[in-house]
Amino acid sequence: MEELQQSNQELHEVVSQLAESNRNFKQRLYTLERIIDIREERIQFLEKELNNTIELSRQDKEKLLEEISKLKGIICQLEKKIKRKIKKFRIRMNRLELINTREALQNAEAQNFNENESDTDENSLDIYNFD
Repeated sequence: MEELQQSNQELHEVVSQLAESNRNFKQRLYTLERIIDIREERIQFLEKELNNTIELSRQDKEKLLEEISKLKGIICQLEKKIKRKIKKFRIRMNRLELINTREALQNAEAQNFNENESDTDENSLDIYNFD
């Protein structure tokens, strides 16, 4: 029984740690999404400026296009990073579910085994009882 309580406590600690990791992940995800939004707005602004400034020299246009390209690359990298983190989070949650299921099965098997052992002990004592 004490082992079950200890296992239960350990699971609660793991779940708490995962919950904290999840909260941290969600905060980071929100921050990254906000950064993406800001950068997308910046790209739109730069594209409008480019369209409105036909008189800009060729070099200035090339510089703006280069900055837009870099920002798009950064956005692409951030989106990939977010997808990887989501995938890792899902894998961790699946592992936790598997661990919980495995432990529940082991606990059930142990309890079933203990009940069978108890029944066997009672039956063996009845053999020697000649009432």
